[in-house]
Amino acid sequence: MNKLISLGIACLVAALSGCAVNQELVKDISLETEKHPRANLAGYKTYSWIGSTALMIDPGHKIHSRGFNGGLEFEYLVNKKMRELGFSQLAQSRELGIAYTVGVVTDIPEIPNETMKQLKLLGDKPAIGLRIVAVDMATQTPVWAGGVVGNLMQERSDEEAQKRLEYVVDGLFSDFIQPASEY
Repeated sequence: MNKLISLGIACLVAALSGCAVNQELVKDISLETEKHPRANLAGYKTYSWIGSTALMIDPGHKIHSRGFNGGLEFEYLVNKKMRELGFSQLAQSRELGIAYTVGVVTDIPEIPNETMKQLKLLGDKPAIGLRIVAVDMATQTPVWAGGVVGNLMQERSDEEAQKRLEYVVDGLFSDFIQPASEY
């Protein structure tokens, strides 16, 4: 399962790889976040990883591992971002649990209806998506969620992949509220 998650994140990195400052290279990326209306994210100070999954629909076996461990890199970047926001990572007694899932679809079925072809959600290119959620561990309530969708491309360098993955994490956490100071 870990290998599938790593391959899924590697595919996300491949899909989203490129230089974050060049908007042409990130124009296929759609980022979205949502916070629970009653959640006070500034009240949380600790977190831990509680799970990860991957789903891959690749009937033509088009995806090949690049040697880049996208799963580890994604978790590293999220951990780094959470530290920048003032959170501490704990194995026990944590306030937030963080989980993510990656999905990859390499073959898009033919859609005969012209109206359906216009739906942005369906798209017309191989795609990859990621959802990440923060759960209040005391109530088991999701308090924040983020998602990203992009076109699947594997012809990018690891350096470009790294920069785009950084763009994704920065974008997802741009509105995540920093915990209140204890001063």
